[in-house]
Amino acid sequence: MATISSNATVTDAPKPFDSPKADIILRSSDGIDFRFFKVLLSLSSPLFSSMFDLPSAKADHDDLRRDGLPVLVVQEDSHVLTGLLGFLRPCGAPQFDTLELFSRVFQTADKYGMEDVMGALESMLMASKFMESEPGAVYAVACTYKLEKPARAAAKLTLRQSMLFPFSSMLESASAASLYRLIIYHQACVESALQALRTLALRNHPTPSRSCTCLWATSPLKGSEVLVKQWFWDYVQAISNDITRVLCGEAIHCVASRLSDVKACSYCREAAMMVFSRFVENLQDEVDVAVSQIKIEIKF
Repeated sequence: MATISSNATVTDAPKPFDSPKADIILRSSDGIDFRFFKVLLSLSSPLFSSMFDLPSAKADHDDLRRDGLPVLVVQEDSHVLTGLLGFLRPCGAPQFDTLELFSRVFQTADKYGMEDVMGALESMLMASKFMESEPGAVYAVACTYKLEKPARAAAKLTLRQSMLFPFSSMLESASAASLYRLIIYHQACVESALQALRTLALRNHPTPSRSCTCLWATSPLKGSEVLVKQWFWDYVQAISNDITRVLCGEAIHCVASRLSDVKACSYCREAAMMVFSRFVENLQDEVDVAVSQIKIEIKF
């Protein structure tokens, strides 16, 4: 708990933290008074429960009271208290505009031993907008607070981004080991996807025809001794390059659209479009299966 001068300027928190029936005031580090209920704090936190069970000390000059209510000064600011106390009232869970605030609220819930709040926060993180927009940062937060399920989900979503995903201050709290394991996971998923690509290419490459005048690739498909038509080799190579950077279905479709004007002979051009369409559809399924078999190592 923090200390603050009884003469310090304070402001009342807005609804729903201004109840006239409150029996305690929590004062934030930025001087906002939250009128709340001891019973709700006691039921949610063993720390608060023990504190309120202690015999009341006789009032002295160090006691803080306002409007006849005891004032408990805490280290958290008003933004964190608003989020934390919002979980203790039967009026719906709070929403968080930033992952940084979410992290601070989780840290505070952990500090006070609020297990139910931490469980609710974990479920909220799984369904949050941050999973899609900041999966790397979510992974870091999940590893920091030992949340395995969100960590695995976020790690998988980072495959949609370059391994050098946007920096977030949340990465500062994660261990180097957890970030290293994410890099290893990325590499394993990419290699698994590339192997699926090679296997599918060998199984579905266009066969020779007497009427075909297409150029043939001067080198075989990687990992084999099979020579294929140059336009198919270019197509597979383009997908391979994109998978190495970003492992997602959108990247595969992007390559397909870029190669719609293939350098195939007049005999093969129409067939090439059919090959592309079928190949992309099958490849997405094959890549999904291959990547799903790779599990990131989580250690807390």
